[in-house]
Amino acid sequence: MSLLIKRLYAVGTKGKAKDKIFEAKRNSLEKFVLNIKKVADSENPTDKAVTKVFVDTLDEAYALLSQDNGHLLNLTSQDGQRALHELSKVKVEYF
Repeated sequence: MSLLIKRLYAVGTKGKAKDKIFEAKRNSLEKFVLNIKKVADSENPTDKAVTKVFVDTLDEAYALLSQDNGHLLNLTSQDGQRALHELSKVKVEYF
């Protein structure tokens, strides 16, 4: 359970995502998901499992984003739209 960070989110800025709230949510395995930023190719697109990192807490997710080692946070809107965001685009809400 997260001790310091209550919520990681971003606000969409373009197109259909404009003004939508995208939030880090647990997946079906109860983990938060980050992707390793790399150039996508036909064999390993950025959104495939080979580039995913799973963590238990928002604090762990934020720590990976803060290391500036190419992680992107997987965020979801209320209507199920997904987005990947780097640290500079993510807002943090603390307890």
